[in-house]
Amino acid sequence: MLLHFAHFEKEAQRLDEKHYRVTINYWQDDETELVTRVLSFGPFIKVTEPERFVGLIKKRLECKKLRTLLSSQLFFRDKAGKF
Repeated sequence: MLLHFAHFEKEAQRLDEKHYRVTINYWQDDETELVTRVLSFGPFIKVTEPERFVGLIKKRLECKKLRTLLSSQLFFRDKAGKF
């Protein structure tokens, strides 16, 4: 995982056998790229702070969910043009 964030200044702390806390320092200009990288790990990463970044993650997931819902809806019309 750390390789995906290699060019960011970071600090890693081992919490237990399977869990780490990674603190990544970044410039605000890098947020979009960082959100994309974090989301690429799916449910294997939990973002806990800062609240602003958590909000960006949630917003992106909500947009993706909405796009998925809209793209998966099929509408059928009978020959009279009624739904």
